[in-house]
Amino acid sequence: ACNSKGKWLDEQALFKIKEYLLSNKTEKNLRDYALFNFMLKTGVRANELCHIKKSDIIYKDGKAIEVLIRHGKGDKERLIELDQSIIQPLEEYWQQLKISGYSSSDDFLFYTVPSNAHKQRRNLDKNALYYIIKNVGKKTGYEISPHKLRHSMATHSFKNGADLVSVSSRLGHSSVNTTAAIYLHNDNECLKYIKHIF
Repeated sequence: ACNSKGKWLDEQALFKIKEYLLSNKTEKNLRDYALFNFMLKTGVRANELCHIKKSDIIYKDGKAIEVLIRHGKGDKERLIELDQSIIQPLEEYWQQLKISGYSSSDDFLFYTVPSNAHKQRRNLDKNALYYIIKNVGKKTGYEISPHKLRHSMATHSFKNGADLVSVSSRLGHSSVNTTAAIYLHNDNECLKYIKHIF
């Protein structure tokens, strides 16, 4: 059966999640869509995401082309290619932060949304990230984790024709054998392209 172990999110799940996240333009939804979009298209680990800063994004001719992952597994650094479909939701979220009157010198990608006026925004840690992802899963009827988003990125990338070396590099694996062992499975004929979904 397709995706019988539920390790990745299929096309139907991705459409439903996207529809939910784009249902309104609150700061929370803008953040969550940008976050899901970023993780699904870059394949970054939870810990890596929490350490990325705006200053880690590399621009050329005014366009974001790469992001530097400084806190990869084993403290390894790597570059991940970006495109406008990844950056635009981030910029919309950052614009909303400005409208909300928030400014910070630490320039992380994502922040918590205060539940009341007495609480402060803070950059996401792993616990907050897991809570956000799990909560979106509850709202949409799916069991989701950061690793499931990572697995979805790799699986859909292979379906979209990406080669093993490029996917392994994007994921930050030290060996292509690791990528092959974890992500190449018998469900490939059931996969859909992720770039047309999110």
